[in-house]
Amino acid sequence: MSLDYQFKNIIIVYGISAIIFFSLVIFRELINQEFKFLNNSFAGCNIWCCKHILLYTILSYLSPKYWWFLLGFGVIFEFVELYLSNFSRFVISNINTDILYNSIGILLGIVIHKFYPKKIDLHKLFKEYVVFYKNKKFNST
Repeated sequence: MSLDYQFKNIIIVYGISAIIFFSLVIFRELINQEFKFLNNSFAGCNIWCCKHILLYTILSYLSPKYWWFLLGFGVIFEFVELYLSNFSRFVISNINTDILYNSIGILLGIVIHKFYPKKIDLHKLFKEYVVFYKNKKFNST
């Protein structure tokens, strides 16, 4: 089965986001310290709120035909987050508000894509970058 570029975009962005999320949780567990700036509020929305809106705006812009998958996966991950909150004080589950922020991000991404449609294939871009980097490195020696 061949995945289309939009679904590959979802996998790439979720993958990067998961690495950042889990690295941050593990790092805070290791040093046993909260980063206060993550909870700073800007007009009632802290960094986590902004992250949800930004992540889902990017995801739905890059993969607008999968908005339904993004919404469903976001709901599922909130329950995973709820479970993980039993093991770490640095994982805080806010199911209702996080789903709302995810939905706002999805809507924003779809609206932006309607006004500025652009096909962005992250997998192809990464492959081209790797080839470019390898050629540059090979030619510079």
